[in-house]
Amino acid sequence: MILDDKKGVNPFLSVCPRCGKDTGVVLVGKRDIVTTCANCGTRNYGSYRHEKCGGCRAPLRDGKSRKLEEQEKLPGAFCEECLKEAEVWEEEVKRGGVYWRCKCGCDGVFKADSEVAVSYRQLAGKPAPEVLGVSVKACLMCSKEKTD
Repeated sequence: MILDDKKGVNPFLSVCPRCGKDTGVVLVGKRDIVTTCANCGTRNYGSYRHEKCGGCRAPLRDGKSRKLEEQEKLPGAFCEECLKEAEVWEEEVKRGGVYWRCKCGCDGVFKADSEVAVSYRQLAGKPAPEVLGVSVKACLMCSKEKTD
């Protein structure tokens, strides 16, 4: 175990990277830095600027780095609820559903028998059980925020 020179153990709590719930896991270590990749925007926790991005493998030297704040929560493993939901989504996609992600960060699956999923699959030329994912400009959460 690597200890911080000043803080010793220096623990950080981890949260589910999908929903943000506490996972009950404490991360311990000295690498209390996060570097955002200039190429793809991936946040690389514990990565220094001389290393490569975990998302696109580009050098992190052009990215922005910052020290983690005390009590900052870090993305860890998925919580049980998100793992179960991911299994359901995976089965739906195998049946012909389509993964979607919104610019606001929301994500989900268009059901296999929906007109939207059928249309996306026809446009992409990817029949089930091939995996297909799309980006959407707005979702129900975005729309709801605009009307509230």
